[in-house]
Amino acid sequence: MSIESLFPYLLMIGVLSLVVGPIMWMQPSPRQKELVQMRMDARAQGLSPQIVPRPEQITQIESDTVAKYSYYLRENKRTIVRTKQIFTPRYNDAGLITGWRDEKEHLVTGELAEVMAKLPQSSYLLELVGNSASLYWKEAGGVDQLKIISGTFLQLLSWYKNNA
Repeated sequence: MSIESLFPYLLMIGVLSLVVGPIMWMQPSPRQKELVQMRMDARAQGLSPQIVPRPEQITQIESDTVAKYSYYLRENKRTIVRTKQIFTPRYNDAGLITGWRDEKEHLVTGELAEVMAKLPQSSYLLELVGNSASLYWKEAGGVDQLKIISGTFLQLLSWYKNNA
């Protein structure tokens, strides 16, 4: 069999590669599928997932955007705008969260610290304002983490309403 007789087959394989290649490239990766499912599950639990510009307080990532999951209390029609409270995690040498700090770099203690300790290790920032709580995080851990986040948000908003 000569090379000239293989030419039509090689040409057909090349053309098929040009057609099928871009289609295969556009298919979502397993991680993208996982994120889509996680965001759908979050919506089902009353959370509002978004991809937002990275806040200036988040310095440990290089990306310009970050995932933000929010929970809004709908018991009040009016949002009472209070001072926004922002908390950032405190890490140990192994990169694990050992506590949370407020805007003034004071370590959070007491009941609030116990509630915040439940948040995922992949958290970047926690924000409380008005009738909402928002967590900026890596979206790691699946549905179990979503249940923890939504439960923690309810506790945090209750604390915020009573102490702000």
